[in-house]
Amino acid sequence: MGQQQLPRIIGDGAGGAIMVWTDGRNGTDYNIFAQRIDANGSVQWTLDGIPICAAPFNQEYPVIASDGAGGAMITWQDRRNGAGADIYAQHVDASGLVQWTADGIAICTAASDQWSPEIIGDGAGTAIITWEDNRSGAGLDIYAQRLNSSGAILWMANGVPICSAIDSQRYPVVVGDGTGGAIVTWEDWQSDRRGYFSSSEWMLPVTLNGPKMVSPSVFPRTTSSIRDLRRWRWW
Repeated sequence: MGQQQLPRIIGDGAGGAIMVWTDGRNGTDYNIFAQRIDANGSVQWTLDGIPICAAPFNQEYPVIASDGAGGAMITWQDRRNGAGADIYAQHVDASGLVQWTADGIAICTAASDQWSPEIIGDGAGTAIITWEDNRSGAGLDIYAQRLNSSGAILWMANGVPICSAIDSQRYPVVVGDGTGGAIVTWEDWQSDRRGYFSSSEWMLPVTLNGPKMVSPSVFPRTTSSIRDLRRWRWW
């Protein structure tokens, strides 16, 4: 019933997989559903999937990361608040039971729109989420947030800026750095040019107040005159 679209998938560490998608089965709004299959392709959770978020209005573009214990952490853009898109997240365990507040916890509810979330887990239940952010009203920026296995926000409310340069920064993607942090890259439209930049996030002591940015450095330019790689170290 309705449309199921925009699927994403990860391995479950046991030969199976967990997938998440945008689901229009209620006939009015899009919600987020998920399912787990084993190595033989047999569904492990409720037939047709479990609701990750069934809040009012549309929830779309889910992405997923492993929690390291057979479950997953999922984030998406969410219009439940009616005034632009926000970022929410949920943790589901290996049995298909959601672990945080029903319909997810708010990652960012800043002014205007937050779009295009991405997520990476550290394998121990902690996740870093990145997204496009229009809170400034002067172009899209890249923000990030870290949360622990209980769903507690570890950095400042509504996230820390990864890049708030002039013009727009778009389409962030994120990978783990092997030390509990992450490397984020994005498309950058500074000064009417498009290039690709990256920020390295190093997880040395991190408090609930968030990381402190130190020691900025710049990678050498690539052979293309419009592409730079920049690196920031967080302490």
